[in-house]
Amino acid sequence: MSERLNWEELKSGFKRFGFDSVDLDDIVIPRDVIDLVDWEFAQVNRIIPVAVDDDGIMIATSDPTNTRTTSSVSELLGKEVTVLLAEPKAASKALNRYYPVPS
Repeated sequence: MSERLNWEELKSGFKRFGFDSVDLDDIVIPRDVIDLVDWEFAQVNRIIPVAVDDDGIMIATSDPTNTRTTSSVSELLGKEVTVLLAEPKAASKALNRYYPVPS
């Protein structure tokens, strides 16, 4: 219960700074979106691309304050980046699901 309450407080706090959140356990991300960011970049920077259109890309992360990563994604893809807050455990599960460690 305490962990869930802390997540709700964190989400509420970041919302005040303009960050929306995403529940990565409740969505399926298309392969073409995942393929925009390579395995190493996603794993090292702990990001998951969620959606893309002609103008921008949405990425999920448990650290939306990491502007260096946001800038790198923007430069890499030539798109505006919208950052979504993701619960840390859900972000780790999504990284393992979409970017599994090679065996």
